[in-house]
Amino acid sequence: VLDTDKNGEADLYETVNASWGYSGSYDSFAFGPALDKQGNFYIAFEGNRGRWDVPYMGWAVKISPDGKSMESVCDGLRAPNGIAAYGPNRDIFVSDNQGEWIGACKLNHLQPGKFYGFPSSFPAPKDPPKTFAPPAIWFPRKLSPSTTDMVEIQDTRFGPFTGQMIVGDFQNAVLLRVMLERVNGEWQGAVWPFAKNFLSGVNRLSFGPDGKLYVGGCQRAW
Repeated sequence: VLDTDKNGEADLYETVNASWGYSGSYDSFAFGPALDKQGNFYIAFEGNRGRWDVPYMGWAVKISPDGKSMESVCDGLRAPNGIAAYGPNRDIFVSDNQGEWIGACKLNHLQPGKFYGFPSSFPAPKDPPKTFAPPAIWFPRKLSPSTTDMVEIQDTRFGPFTGQMIVGDFQNAVLLRVMLERVNGEWQGAVWPFAKNFLSGVNRLSFGPDGKLYVGGCQRAW
């Protein structure tokens, strides 16, 4: 996105990549991008179960920094309304929403070739695996029925939580705090309530250069 005439408004939009399918569904969302240490873009797609012929629904994909190539990473995502890099190696995490096949919201560490539970479209097989990769976090249903964006706390001005995550929830309009650690090579951790009483559903999070957390919300789309 560029502002070619320097009037403060974007007027040139260029496509980086669009190698996936689109079903026309009202919730056929693409979430991201998140960037890894090499500058690759990661995108996660809404599952849209029922249209196996629409490529990459329910998948996470990796796009090269120049946008010229796209490769599949993993599948089984239902409504991954949050994707971010975390930790010193910039591992990619996705928050996924409860619903069909997914009993509660969860935080997945994305790993190549893994299946995360939701029947996905081509190039996944029509008959999905019987088991799925466990998440790093299961969010209690009452605490977070609609998990959204996440951001790593890297600024010491934000209190004694450096290296942890803040995760949003849409329905409850709250922020959650997540602490993760690697055990035998796998991420796992715990979650706590952090802040509440927002006036709209928490949807997007970003730390500013002032060390403050900026929270973007929206009303219930449905």
